[in-house]
Amino acid sequence: MDSPKYYCVMLDHETDVEQLGFMSLIKHPANPQADNYWIQAKHGEVIIPEGTTFPVRHGYSFELTAFRREDPWEEGTSLIQMQFTKIRKSIVGIHRMLCTSAHQYMISNTLSGDATTLQSISVATDPSNANQICDHFAALTFFAALQALWQPIAVRTMAHVPPLVAIQTWYLDHIRYPQNFVSRTVLLPANPEDWIQRMRSVWHDVILPGCLLHFVIVQPDPPLLELTTAAHILIVQQPINGFKATLFTVFDSAMPMQPPTRFASIAPSPLPQSTLLVLAYRDIHCQLPTIECSTWVG
Repeated sequence: MDSPKYYCVMLDHETDVEQLGFMSLIKHPANPQADNYWIQAKHGEVIIPEGTTFPVRHGYSFELTAFRREDPWEEGTSLIQMQFTKIRKSIVGIHRMLCTSAHQYMISNTLSGDATTLQSISVATDPSNANQICDHFAALTFFAALQALWQPIAVRTMAHVPPLVAIQTWYLDHIRYPQNFVSRTVLLPANPEDWIQRMRSVWHDVILPGCLLHFVIVQPDPPLLELTTAAHILIVQQPINGFKATLFTVFDSAMPMQPPTRFASIAPSPLPQSTLLVLAYRDIHCQLPTIECSTWVG
């Protein structure tokens, strides 16, 4: 496998897969193998579909994966496609089995039972007062929980190298930014005193200086958590009574080889299944008779 290559380029305000392929030289006319590849372009966890544009800001990073086009009649490729079909059927079968055997975690009309008693692990700071922590008892719980998630990844760091462990942060403002589709990565050092400032600094462009900042650990861990990520943290301002900050993970069984998509959103509490599907932009799809939609917590 080739080592990844990095390029720093100027892009249009709205880019697309074609321009990214050209700028990365994968689909450049000077590349004699350009027609033998097709490209998957991503920004964070967001896959950019062919034929659509994506807004660009200073400092944005894009990940491009090049796949070689093979002769569909080549024997080896045909065998691989057959295996993919079998794998897809197996995944669909497992998905249906989980849906029918784990009803205690399913959302029917509203969340009920143990799902509503799970207490959030959070801490609040005041940006207008040198980021002073508002509740030191809550801070002890927050930092202890985050430290427990940080430690297992930190111990895998190379010797004599200060550990830096990645977390994914999502900013939500219940009034200004009720949804967020792109997380920002924060590297946490060994000293917890720097953690709040590091998480706050990556969102300095949208944080309101005069409003409290709430840092909430997503729990339980979202499914298929990245191996090098300790946790997902929601950073919330201007919360509205009756609404909670949540993290959604969406799976599409029609594309079992694709990673799930994640996004953060405010949601009413309790949360009806119909509202959940609307927030995930799947309400129309789930009304089709050929599509089965399932929702669950944890």
